[in-house]
Amino acid sequence: MTQPGELKIEEGRDDLPFQIHWELDDAPLTVDAFRVYAHLVRCAGRDGLVFPSYLTIGEKCFRASVGPQANPRSLRNRAMKAMRELVDTGLVLKQARTKKGREENDSNIYVLAPRRQWIEGLRTKRAALEAQTLVMKASRKGAEQEGGGILEMPPSIPTMPPPGIPAMPRGIPAMPEVTSTEVPQSFEVISKESSSEEAPEDARSIPLADDDDLSPDGGTPEGLPEDTDAEGGEDLLLDQLVGSGVEGGESGTAEGVEDVPPAAAPAVENSVENPGAQGWAILALEPIPLADLQARPARDPEGLKVLRALMQASSAKRLGHLREQLALPGTHRHLLPRLTDAELDRAVKAASHDAARIPGGMPNAGYYALDRLLGKAFTPEMLSGQKPQAPQPALGHAYDVKNEGARPAPVQADAPVDAAIEAEGALAAGKIWRHKASGTLVRIERIDGPTVYLDSGDSLSIAKFSTSHVKHTAARQAAS
Repeated sequence: MTQPGELKIEEGRDDLPFQIHWELDDAPLTVDAFRVYAHLVRCAGRDGLVFPSYLTIGEKCFRASVGPQANPRSLRNRAMKAMRELVDTGLVLKQARTKKGREENDSNIYVLAPRRQWIEGLRTKRAALEAQTLVMKASRKGAEQEGGGILEMPPSIPTMPPPGIPAMPRGIPAMPEVTSTEVPQSFEVISKESSSEEAPEDARSIPLADDDDLSPDGGTPEGLPEDTDAEGGEDLLLDQLVGSGVEGGESGTAEGVEDVPPAAAPAVENSVENPGAQGWAILALEPIPLADLQARPARDPEGLKVLRALMQASSAKRLGHLREQLALPGTHRHLLPRLTDAELDRAVKAASHDAARIPGGMPNAGYYALDRLLGKAFTPEMLSGQKPQAPQPALGHAYDVKNEGARPAPVQADAPVDAAIEAEGALAAGKIWRHKASGTLVRIERIDGPTVYLDSGDSLSIAKFSTSHVKHTAARQAAS
């Protein structure tokens, strides 16, 4: 029996549980990978074979640090990730095999690589890292002394191992191929490695906020909700397009889209440089004849970035709104995808020029500019949202007949509605309209700017009213 004090330990190294190569200090390993490597070295017996599973590795290496509440599956995933890191670094060699017989196993075989196979790669990586560190320290010191400067790496400092060493994944030192007679230590992983790493159970998907749908009123409501999609707001995209000086070939054409033949040069080439009445660039836009647009080939609107931005549909979640606006009845917006890139560019610049003066800002200005290119007539009052001149009070039929030649006709601003409805004179006070869905008859009390007021007390925008109602005629009344 050994008496106390008889056993003398020199330098205190005889009681270490195991020893590993000191060169591993230079290996770019995470804590998990280093911990698993130490576990594998400890488990390898004299014959070099051990039989752990990923779940066993996770329990042995990580359970003590995370506690009893950790999910075993998450520990297994950490073990799998660490094993892949060791394989990429070259410390462990992977031998894949497939199951050929009933008694055979189809799990992968992993072998601890001998030191001589990975030592040169680590030394080369370490030398390059030390050289780069010295240069960076000198550069920082010089920049501090001079009060500024830019840190640059001299081209003479190698950033990768010299040629001849096989390329490895980024951040992992390359390992030379060495033929060795040394008997490697190996172990077999029973669990079949999955093709992709399993996500931890505590990972949760982040719900995306739904966009508020805009009412299909022709795209010109007084207020539009901001798009909170990851692609950013429509105004920001339009500002970037205008600020970068978007020109013909880049303003809105997706790759591979057929080129549209250009139309005749408009009288006003740049409406921003030559604004129209009272400085309105939208009014200076030269309309494109509808016949010319119909003769052009159609393009995919989803590939026209500028058109989508003008129509508040840059986000992928707004494609339904884009298709709805292009198919809006009573308009010619189905021809918008036939506009050339230069024409869309002029619309962007004109809308950006006038957006500050238009109620609703850029969302409304974009639609005004597009409709102007399609031939729609606007007035400064319509663009600015000013109220039309108040009509004179009615003084009776006798007064009207007596003073018919002397009294000037009241001036009423045109409402922003389709030209076909304006030509018929159907959109005016006192006219009877019928709701398309319910068949209810309503009478227009008055029209105030872009808003229609009905005898029922309801009020709608002109564009929405013209799409949800139809003019009630005597013939239709007799048929009913």
